[in-house]
Amino acid sequence: MSKEAEEYKNLGNDAYASGRHTHAIAYYTTAIELDPTNAALFSNRAAAYTKIEEFQKAKYDADMCIELRPEWPKGYWRKGTAEIEAQEYKQAVATFEKGLERSPTDQNLVDGKRKALQMAAVVDNIVGQEYGEFDIDAPAPNPQPVPEPAAGVREADITDDQPAAAPMNDGQWPGTMEEEVERIINATDRKFLRRNLQLALVFPFEVQP
Repeated sequence: MSKEAEEYKNLGNDAYASGRHTHAIAYYTTAIELDPTNAALFSNRAAAYTKIEEFQKAKYDADMCIELRPEWPKGYWRKGTAEIEAQEYKQAVATFEKGLERSPTDQNLVDGKRKALQMAAVVDNIVGQEYGEFDIDAPAPNPQPVPEPAAGVREADITDDQPAAAPMNDGQWPGTMEEEVERIINATDRKFLRRNLQLALVFPFEVQP
């Protein structure tokens, strides 16, 4: 890594550590422009994108990290973490498994896979109780066509108080990982779910020093 790229990487790390994630992204981006084949820079920027909930960009950077250093477990961990935060639990399981094929003893990947499996099982169980077999990561079905207004109802009579479909939970779902876990807990009174959800929800992000 060039001296200039290293300087921008360090600036990004400082910004990330102080919670200025958008600034960190800008610094990492400059470092990447100076050193576009450095996997650690893409890994760090993926972590920053995940912090601001830009999950698609985080996954793209994680994929770049994996492409550049496929033997390094950090890229798989970054991608799997972004998928968990995006509530794509089954994709996350697959990502962690790919990483474990190369690094079977990496603790971040082991913990990430366990966390993704637990969350997928909980959501499948809760939603499945109402809807039967349910794949949380399956594409959404084609929406039903909006019915025509009833006879005698003019277009001007249709207001925002008559939405075609009401939002789930007053528009607050999905939320953050912690909010979704709390929503899942509150959605059921099964004691075993509460026990199973006493897992390590704090999933720290680390930047490459």
